[in-house]
Amino acid sequence: MTPRLYQVDKGAGGISREALHEKAVAFVEERYPRTGDVPFLWIIDDGNALVWIETGWEDDAEKLLSYDAIALMLMISDARQYASIVEVWIASQKPAADGSFDHDEPLPSERPEHERDDAVMISTFERNGAFSLTTFIAKQQSKLLGARVDDENSGLGLGQWSGRMFNLFSHGRKLAMALVSKERSA
Repeated sequence: MTPRLYQVDKGAGGISREALHEKAVAFVEERYPRTGDVPFLWIIDDGNALVWIETGWEDDAEKLLSYDAIALMLMISDARQYASIVEVWIASQKPAADGSFDHDEPLPSERPEHERDDAVMISTFERNGAFSLTTFIAKQQSKLLGARVDDENSGLGLGQWSGRMFNLFSHGRKLAMALVSKERSA
């Protein structure tokens, strides 16, 4: 899918991370019960406007292209923060006795259906690394959202959360550095 401009809210930028996050949550709470799905959306706050961009999410190639395109855009723009809305599979993982997690556990997508849940995840990141995260267990067939679960961090760590979609500001810096290094060696 070619990324498309979903909407632009001129004059609505420059809001707090919490306010941006609540806009994204409100979108999910309104749309999911009505349609049973949400598009893969990025809401980017450049200080002046909120730019809503829909990107592909059908396969791993589209996901990677979406992450990279948005990460590079965040890197070269005046974006202060962004929110992402995505449907995901989630699965719990129990820590070992020492509190560590086995990073070789199968991904939720590789687990049988009875070991994972469908969910809608909304994450909002500031350029400085602070973030908000909301997850709803979702039931597509009945168009129901489960209870809202929030996680917030004002520092740089993601705690228990990991994945490609987290902190694309950092990902954009890495991509830009790789491109500069490639150009210099050419």
